[in-house]
Amino acid sequence: MSRVFVTSDTFFGREKILEIANRPFSSLAEMERKIIANWNRRVSKSDLVYVLGGFAWDPSTAKRVLKKLNGRLVFFINTPSDSSIIDILDEDHALDDKHNIMTLGIWEDSDINCVFCYYPLAMWEGMNKGVVHFHGYSMFSLKTDLNRFNRVNCAVDHWGWAPVEIDMIKELIKDQKEIETK
Repeated sequence: MSRVFVTSDTFFGREKILEIANRPFSSLAEMERKIIANWNRRVSKSDLVYVLGGFAWDPSTAKRVLKKLNGRLVFFINTPSDSSIIDILDEDHALDDKHNIMTLGIWEDSDINCVFCYYPLAMWEGMNKGVVHFHGYSMFSLKTDLNRFNRVNCAVDHWGWAPVEIDMIKELIKDQKEIETK
């Protein structure tokens, strides 16, 4: 059975991200090797991965990295660098049947009771009824706080340099609620 993951802000190919996000790698190549290795250890070829934004800095890097990653990827197009994914998938039909594009800014998946948006939302449909909001963008300024909201920052910086499994987050939320009611 395939699983569902979510991630953001990998920024493959962006040298400056090491400094901007204070990432603990000595080089961009080291960061990319680590993220790719951790990604493929966690995600199988049949798993689904929502990539909310900030995937790769340039088209050639995106194309190179896509060929190395496990999973069926759904890309949310939110930044100018993300839009290069559309061109890559259009020109390389070998990747085309494996990956998809989401051009909606906010997407609700009622089958798994989640809302996805690259940017953190202050409010979302169902937020008081258990709907979980996954976002990226704010790598360090808005961390996940399950005590306040069911809002999860899924930047790779917070989840062991790999996508995070949605069911695992839901279990954490359930466990948190059980602890609060005891």
